[in-house]
Amino acid sequence: MATLGGGNTAHRVADAHRRNMDDAGFGATGTGRWAALAVALAAASGYAAESTTPVSFSVGDDGRTRIEVPSAADVYHVLYYRSDPNDAATETAVAIHMGAAGRVVLTEPLKAIAGAYRVATHRRNAPADTDGDGADDLTELARSNLKTRAPLNPSSPNASRPNDGAVAIPDLATFQALSYKGISNAGEPVFADVEHLNFIFYDPSDGAAGIYFANQNVIRTHSKLIDWAGLGGSTGASVGQMAFYPYLVAPSGAVGTFAWGYDHFSDFEEVAGHHERLAANMPFLRNNLVFTPQYFGRNLTEQIERVYLREKAKYDASRIPVVLHKNLFANSVFQAVNPAVGYGLLRVLGPGERPTFREIPILRTLPNDLPAFAGVISLQPQTALSHVNLRAVQDGVPNAWIANALEDETISALIGEYVRFEVREGANPPEDWEADTGDDRLRATYTIREATADEVTEHHAARRPAAAQVPTRDLAETTYKDLDDIAFADSDAFGTKAANVAAMRDFGFAAGTVPDGYALPFYFYDEFMKHNDFYGEVDTLLADPDFDAAIATREDELKKLRRRIRNGAVPDWMNNKLGELQAEFPATTSIRCRSSTNNEDLPKFSGAGLYDSYTHHPTEGHLSKSIKQVFASLWNLRAFEEREFHRIDHKAAAMGVLLHPNYSDEKANGVAVSDDPFFGSDDRFYVNAQVGEDLVTNPSSASVPEELLLGTGEEFTTTLLRRSNLVGEDERVLSDTHIALLQAALRTIHSRFRTLYDVAEDEEEFAMEIEFKVTSAGTFAVKQARPWVY
Repeated sequence: MATLGGGNTAHRVADAHRRNMDDAGFGATGTGRWAALAVALAAASGYAAESTTPVSFSVGDDGRTRIEVPSAADVYHVLYYRSDPNDAATETAVAIHMGAAGRVVLTEPLKAIAGAYRVATHRRNAPADTDGDGADDLTELARSNLKTRAPLNPSSPNASRPNDGAVAIPDLATFQALSYKGISNAGEPVFADVEHLNFIFYDPSDGAAGIYFANQNVIRTHSKLIDWAGLGGSTGASVGQMAFYPYLVAPSGAVGTFAWGYDHFSDFEEVAGHHERLAANMPFLRNNLVFTPQYFGRNLTEQIERVYLREKAKYDASRIPVVLHKNLFANSVFQAVNPAVGYGLLRVLGPGERPTFREIPILRTLPNDLPAFAGVISLQPQTALSHVNLRAVQDGVPNAWIANALEDETISALIGEYVRFEVREGANPPEDWEADTGDDRLRATYTIREATADEVTEHHAARRPAAAQVPTRDLAETTYKDLDDIAFADSDAFGTKAANVAAMRDFGFAAGTVPDGYALPFYFYDEFMKHNDFYGEVDTLLADPDFDAAIATREDELKKLRRRIRNGAVPDWMNNKLGELQAEFPATTSIRCRSSTNNEDLPKFSGAGLYDSYTHHPTEGHLSKSIKQVFASLWNLRAFEEREFHRIDHKAAAMGVLLHPNYSDEKANGVAVSDDPFFGSDDRFYVNAQVGEDLVTNPSSASVPEELLLGTGEEFTTTLLRRSNLVGEDERVLSDTHIALLQAALRTIHSRFRTLYDVAEDEEEFAMEIEFKVTSAGTFAVKQARPWVY
């Protein structure tokens, strides 16, 4: 099994920490002199210790301080830090270490930076009370007391409810026990796919400050947390949230990052104090705590980011790593794009190569024409609504972005072998995960292991339909029709794409929202194929054992067939009809000719990206040129392989063509689903949008789209999950006006198609996926709609 490669893992770090500290624990106070351990940051030589005592000072590979001091078995040490060596008010107790005979190395959870440290040493038989709450350090340090007492936290919650939270998190296991993975109480999906918990900082005006961590499985709201903490009516409480991202690279360089933020605006001084307090009470951290200026669960992220930017210079000079919400995933090395289990041959896909449905390719780039596959590992980021992932969703196969897959020996060692590959979205480790591997990154990520040929054969036999499928094609429609004359029920003659676009023209949208155009019925394709005896050629290919045996042969022969179709003769009557159709458009119009088959855009078969569409420009002559290109795309390798896997009769497949004026120079494009299939939040629509013509469905390798959730009601509701990386710092891809239009369109499309597809209201698994644009004129347009495949 394997998961993310590189960096220290949280379990190894936590285990080492427990071993170094004997009983585990943290925090305390005592005596000591700043002069002995004053630390300055020298530009040329790095950190240097100004010391008159025999100690050593260094900075570890993870960026944290390492201070070696004399010690003994009957003492413990408290490490203090001052951001300003000359100001005692900045002193904070940051760690407690149990002593040992000889010397010990002291460190703390946060990164080393210019400032000063002090070490206070105490006898174990005369422990101090570092946090001044009336209980000594060692009593509070006992593992059994950490839910209600901690040596660096004076907080004392309701002791009669010990399972409602904690005042310290000594290790990752405790964080996992307290955290929750799912939609927040407010219904927002900000932390839906990661473990998260709430906490409260208590900052009284005349006493010691404290912190309370919620057991998120018991207490979901801050009000209940305040009640447990005994802070009802208090004006000194600040609330916030924290999440663990196991696949994000931390400031230390390790994989695994904790990000925290507030539910209110805050200045630098408040953040700095709270950042230190969080770290001191989470001693297992290893320079992997970051502050994210974001209103978690609210649509005010932009405002709080502006507050941060006004004080950015202070943050830059501090030891508070800041990651803006839009950049949270910039250092990610893993994304579970589609959770599933797959079996197949693992191989790196070379230029121009294609996988079979029994293979799991490792993709260096995201191709636009990938045929059926058993699973996907990509080295480039993906979008959830890309054509590659839509086919993965449709076929129920695993799809993950693993940036360092080729460097991870547990993956690379299996290249060329049959494997079992599982991508998980849950936070719990798999049943066969062994804690002593020390690799916590197996959690909520993926596993891969060698598989037998029998396992692969059995798996794929169960996936394929048992019987052949013959798609319906109505050849009674013998001429093209205006979209306004085509009904939803006419999909058997014109294809689902054309029929669905035609149906939307009757939904009451503003002029220009849905394309105005025409559609060619299947009759044209069928007559063209018969006129050139291409069906006979297809019969010859299907009977050829070499064609059946090797995907390379299929690819080569299908390429030749497509070339012959593009060069095929058009019957005179068809030539005349296509000429008439072309004349329906103004002479200067570029006509978009879009594939519309009887085996795509179906409730249980998306077929996204299988076929090709072409733009016929006025300078290209007769329209038949582009129509034949669309006809030929029925025989794309990716389409053939998908039909073959689903046992769809190739000769019964038919191609219609949807024609409308071409969109060009659009300001934005996007894909939306009238549900939230990725975070699972209630009453939300999921949206990806990108600027210009960088398509969400087939994004460039460096493109990160804007990611939104919209409310399903009539009230304007939008939650920004992630910013596009192709716009400015404060810019958005979609304006509020366009979001409102999209939100209204999704409500209408969902409701009307639910009726057209005859899906009862009490059936939860129904949604429509749409592709939309903001045109060069700034108008909102919906270019197609199809059922979402659950």
